[in-house]
Amino acid sequence: EEASLLAGGSLTVGGLVIRPHCPPTRSGKTVVFLTLEDEHGLIDVTIFENIYRKYAKVIFNEPLLLVTGEISRRDPNERASIIAARIRGLS
Repeated sequence: EEASLLAGGSLTVGGLVIRPHCPPTRSGKTVVFLTLEDEHGLIDVTIFENIYRKYAKVIFNEPLLLVTGEISRRDPNERASIIAARIRGLS
């Protein structure tokens, strides 16, 4: 199933938020990393500063999220991740 996810394509996934964290960056810009878990497994989500500013309250206050974004994958054998474009709470 995951093998069919092409880098650059769009994907919407919903799931339980696991491990949201906001590490310091050299540039000083905010980047949030989190993992979503659903009945199919786990997917990593990257949220850059412009999206974080729009959805900060939802990201850290909602246990269930629906995330739409671009599929990111450097290598066909690598697990796909999402670069978030839109986020909404599901609770």
